Amino acid sequence: MPLLKTFLHEHSLSQYYDAFIKAGATDQDLPQLLHFNDEELAEFLQAVEMLPFHAIKLKKGLRELRTQENNPIHDTPSEYTLPSLPVFLSNDGGTPTASREVIMSHATIYGKNASRPLTSYEVAINKASIELALETPMLLVHKGRLFELAKKKLLEQGYRYKRGRSRSKLSSVQPEDDQAKEVLYIKRKENAQRLSDERLSKIDHLEQQVQETTARRDQHEHVLQYARKRNDTDEEKSIEIALLQLESTRSDLKKEISKLKAQERKHQWYKKRKTDRSDSGFSEEGFSSQQSNTDNENEDRVRRWAGSFSSSQESGIFADEEISITSSTSSGITPRESDVRGHAITQEHSL
Repeated sequence: MPLLKTFLHEHSLSQYYDAFIKAGATDQDLPQLLHFNDEELAEFLQAVEMLPFHAIKLKKGLRELRTQENNPIHDTPSEYTLPSLPVFLSNDGGTPTASREVIMSHATIYGKNASRPLTSYEVAINKASIELALETPMLLVHKGRLFELAKKKLLEQGYRYKRGRSRSKLSSVQPEDDQAKEVLYIKRKENAQRLSDERLSKIDHLEQQVQETTARRDQHEHVLQYARKRNDTDEEKSIEIALLQLESTRSDLKKEISKLKAQERKHQWYKKRKTDRSDSGFSEEGFSSQQSNTDNENEDRVRRWAGSFSSSQESGIFADEEISITSSTSSGITPRESDVRGHAITQEHSL
């Protein structure tokens, strides 16, 4: 079995030798690379930041070397090195001291030949890895699995990183984390409720403006009717301009109301969905009775108009006006004249 440095040189990958060493490999660890599965090998190559094309060359070289190992060619004996993992694990003749040294050597993940001092995390990982390997030597065959178990062991022992506890899924959620999440959830819900209240208040205000605009439009139409009776052309034109402006304002107000109601429907749907989620992990009992009363009032307000602005019904809001316009146009009368005549007829009946 060639050394790691020789193997990389033969495949024009010598530039990665230092990265391999910094990642914890040694010249004698080439047999371990042969026993890595695809996931473990990909994780290691990502750690040494190997380019995709070079990774393909390395994998091809490992496949060729693995084939040669399965069909060995007897060669002259080389100098003694630590036994490879398959040989060591199948050998029962070693002394306990020698076995322990071999296990510790192969189980060391970080800094075998590194010149820099190891970080506290790397030291802790090495310690956990060696302890696991001494308990179960077969873990040395799958070093990626050994590394994962070492990390899990640290988390179970309560290891703390420089920036706090790891957010790995292996670590259980701490009570303080639960409390922080619940506080954040409550703040978000209160903020959403505040926006909903503001939205409902604005809808009421806009609907009142629509009513006022409609009343002003009706007044202007009555004035327009009398102006036409007096043949006052100037006043008639000014009133018609004012009517167009009022109608435009009324249309804009209705569009804004429709938009706000759509937002409120979405908020109510999301609120119901969050409440019904069984896996949300948050309690809905933490809110005050005052908040509950406010929610009930808002739900009652929503029910009054939630169904009236659906997509199918919104198209029918102006249905009566369209019918009136169509009938008036077919008879040769403009829409505005039709409205004025209608008001005139109403007034005559009232007289």
